Amino acid sequence: MGSTFIRVMESYATKLSEAGGTLLLSGLSKRAFEQFVMTGAVEALGRDHIFLARERVGESFHEAIAFAEVWRRS
Repeated sequence: MGSTFIRVMESYATKLSEAGGTLLLSGLSKRAFEQFVMTGAVEALGRDHIFLARERVGESFHEAIAFAEVWRRS
C-alpha cells in the first residue's frame, strides 16, 4: 500500500468528519496497519476506527458494523 493511498484515506476521513460522518476501515493486514502507524494516519483516522483482519472471514467487518451502530447512536 502506498503513501498516496494512505493520504487519500486521511483526506477522505477529514471530509467525512466535517460532514458529520466517519470512516471505518476493516480487514487491514498487520503490515497495512503498520504503514498507517508509520505515516501517522492512525492518529488522523482514530485507532478505534481501524479493524484488523481476523482468521475468520468477515469478523473484522462485523466488528466495524457493531462500532458504527454505537457511533451512530452517540
